[in-house]
Amino acid sequence: MVGFELLYQSVGPQLRSRNDLLVACLHFQLIQKDYRFLGTGEQFTETDDTNGSELLSDGWNQSQDTYVLRYVSQKKSSPKQKLLVKCVVASDMLIISALIVSADDKSSSHTFRTNDFITADFKTFNKAFTSGNANNLLDTINRDIVDKLSATTTTTRESGTSSLRVDRQRQQQQEPDPLLADPPPPYGIPNYGGLGYDGIYGQAGQWPPPIGGADLDPFGRGQGGMIMDPRAFPNPLGGRLRNPAPGLPPGAVPPGARFDPFGPGIGPRPNRNPRQMGPDPDHMPPPGYDDMFM
Repeated sequence: MVGFELLYQSVGPQLRSRNDLLVACLHFQLIQKDYRFLGTGEQFTETDDTNGSELLSDGWNQSQDTYVLRYVSQKKSSPKQKLLVKCVVASDMLIISALIVSADDKSSSHTFRTNDFITADFKTFNKAFTSGNANNLLDTINRDIVDKLSATTTTTRESGTSSLRVDRQRQQQQEPDPLLADPPPPYGIPNYGGLGYDGIYGQAGQWPPPIGGADLDPFGRGQGGMIMDPRAFPNPLGGRLRNPAPGLPPGAVPPGARFDPFGPGIGPRPNRNPRQMGPDPDHMPPPGYDDMFM
């Protein structure tokens, strides 16, 4: 890694353990990501140099059990991002936690087994790393610590947007649009077919008959209009439709035509004894027929 040897030479005289070198490698990767070192300790103060430094200060590894380092980002932001890094030694492992001190509190952490990356001869640059160079360790630090700090906000925003999109799709599936729903099929007596039958607006075979269906259909399909004439009901048992106008020759009223029965004297109603020609309730004047204000 370009520039790493210069860092190693600057901290070499201060190295006291393998953990010191691992923390130095973390420091190097943070510098590559435009962070600058402010000092040790957990508390950020107003006296901290907002520009920071690329070098570790004296005493950064004074405690061999816990390392606490403060950084500030040099990227353009208001206010500047502050980063707190804490490394805790546990047996032959080093637990590293990094926290961006802001409203988002973005963080990342990883546990390193120090002996897997650094040899006992950690004070010799060419022999300090188990793989022969620091690239493997630097890549691991970058992937598991540094990159996660910058990816947290983007990932959270994208996952939140994705979850919202999935919730909306699920809600749309659970609550179908009534404007897109198929009309209910005819029910009751099965379809026996017949002249002018329509699967939606119906003719023969649909019960009850869809009176007024033609008024709702811009193409004029369907059975009749708003006038409900029982004599024009289809024959549910199939066969030829009854003559909608008894007393008139067959074909005088085309199938499906809006025919207002007139009478009396036009003939008996269907399914009625022809001898019973008495007054038809339909022939009685409606209430208020002579009221000009009705």
